[in-house]
Amino acid sequence: MRKRLLTRSSATRGSVAIEFAFVLPILLLLLSTLVFFGRIVWHYTVAEKAAQDAVKFLARVSTEEIRAPMNGFEIPVAGLARSIVLDEVAELSPGDSPPSVNVLCDGIFCDGFSTPRQISVVVRVNMTDPFLSSFLTQWGLPSEILLTATSSTNYVGG
Repeated sequence: MRKRLLTRSSATRGSVAIEFAFVLPILLLLLSTLVFFGRIVWHYTVAEKAAQDAVKFLARVSTEEIRAPMNGFEIPVAGLARSIVLDEVAELSPGDSPPSVNVLCDGIFCDGFSTPRQISVVVRVNMTDPFLSSFLTQWGLPSEILLTATSSTNYVGG
């Protein structure tokens, strides 16, 4: 009777190993998909928070600063808001291209000619996944995903 139980358990162990070999690729695919979409959400959340912080900063600057003489093509505080965003998204690994930050006053670039009613910051980040990029390109999908976060508020002045 003992021989029969031992034989049965060794046969069961073999079938469990075969079942595990069939299920393992599916589990790995599900896990990698969850991690991939988790990274997308993380990148977008960081970009959106950075845009919100820059908009909060710009909404509170004084009227003199928002109408300061132009430095190149934009007011100096817009460059400061841009650096706030770039500092906050520096922890991300956005891929080959750096993040793009646009500071808008009433829908156009903040040029200092008028006091804006609404301020917006648009952050664009390319997210590249180091693990799945080769898999995505094999299936004809883009290896980079463009994430765009926009935050707007009314200008209150300071």
